[in-house]
Amino acid sequence: FNMKRFVFLILLSFLVYSCNISESNKESNAIGGTPLMQIETTENDYINLLENKLTDFSVPCRLVYLNKVYNGKISASGSGSRYHDKWGYKVKLEYGETIRGLNEFNLSSQIYDKTGLSILIATQMYLKLGFPVNSSNYTYIKFNGIDKGLYPIVERVEEQFFSDRNMPVNELYKIGFETKFTFSSLYIPEYNIEKKIPDDNNFNSLKNMINALDTADLTNSYLGLNKYLDVKNYIKYHAITVILNNQDAFTNNFFLYKAKPNSPFTVIPWDFDKCFIGNVGIYGENEIIAKLKSFPLTKKLYLDTMKDILTNIFTESEVFFIIEHYYMSIKDAYKNDPYLGKNGYIFEDEVNKLKQYIIQRRNYLLNQIELEY
Repeated sequence: FNMKRFVFLILLSFLVYSCNISESNKESNAIGGTPLMQIETTENDYINLLENKLTDFSVPCRLVYLNKVYNGKISASGSGSRYHDKWGYKVKLEYGETIRGLNEFNLSSQIYDKTGLSILIATQMYLKLGFPVNSSNYTYIKFNGIDKGLYPIVERVEEQFFSDRNMPVNELYKIGFETKFTFSSLYIPEYNIEKKIPDDNNFNSLKNMINALDTADLTNSYLGLNKYLDVKNYIKYHAITVILNNQDAFTNNFFLYKAKPNSPFTVIPWDFDKCFIGNVGIYGENEIIAKLKSFPLTKKLYLDTMKDILTNIFTESEVFFIIEHYYMSIKDAYKNDPYLGKNGYIFEDEVNKLKQYIIQRRNYLLNQIELEY
C-alpha cells in the first residue's frame, strides 16, 4: 500500500509540475490572448537601425514566436510612423520560413489608433464588401527585452498576396501621398505613385485611366469610363472609406489593381490606422469622386451604395460584434503597451468612445444622404 501511495504521489507531482510548465509557457509566450514576439539584434545593429529608421536600412535579427526561433532581417517601415517613438518594422525571414504563412511582413505601429481595433473593424468591413484585403494578426513585441507593445502582423500586397488567393495580376500601382487623378494641372503620376507589378516604368495604362476620367461624359452612361476603371467597384470603395472616415485613403494608401491586360482597374484597400478620426464629409474628396458626383447618374449610384452599406453592412450590431469579438484577446496587451495603456489610455474608455463615434457617424451620414437626394 505504501509503495502504491508513493507511486501515486510521484505521478501527481509530475502532473502538477507538467501543468505548471504548461501555464508558464502560456504566460511567457502571450500577453493575455495576444501571442508574444521577441525580436533580438546586437546592440550595434539596433543603434544602426535606430539611426537609419527614415530609410530602408536593414539589420540581421532573431525572432522567437510561438516557441519557434526564426532568423531574418528587419528594417523600419511606414511613412509618418517613422518619426514616432512607436514605429513600424518590415521583417523578411530567411530559409523560406514563414510566420502566419508569411515569409515577409510588416509590423505596423498603428500610431493613430487609440483603441487597437481600427484595423480589425476596417478589414472586416472591406472583406464583407468583397475587396481582397491583406491579413493581419496581433502580436505583442519585445525588442531586445524592451516592451514595444501591440502590433498587427500585416501581410504585404506583393506577388505572394496574389498567388495565395489565386488572383491573376497584370499590373499593380501603390497610390502615394497627395496623388492626383487628373492631368488638368500638368500632373505627373510617377511623382506620387509607385508601380509595384511589374517593376518597370511603363505607366501607360494608368495614364489612360486618368485621361478617361478627365474626358468622360457620364450624362447617360458610365460604360465608357468602365473600360478603364471599374466604376461600381471604386464607388463601393470610396463609400465605405468615407463611412470609416479613413481620410488617409482617398489620395494615398490604396492600390490600383489590373487583373488582365484588358481589365479595368479595381481597388485593393491598404492601411487603416487613421479610421474613425475627425469627421470627413459625405464625399471624401479626390478627383475621381469629384467627376462621379458631377453627373446625376453616378452621383445617385454613389449615394445609393453608401445608403446600402450603412443599412446592411456598417450597422451598429455588426460593428459592435467585431469589437466585442476582439476585445478580450487584445485587452491585456493593450494595457501593457507603453504607448497605450501605460501611457494613460484606458482601453474600456477608448472602446466606448469608438462606439459612440460609430453611432454618431452613421446618423450623420444617413441624414446627409437624404439631404443630397
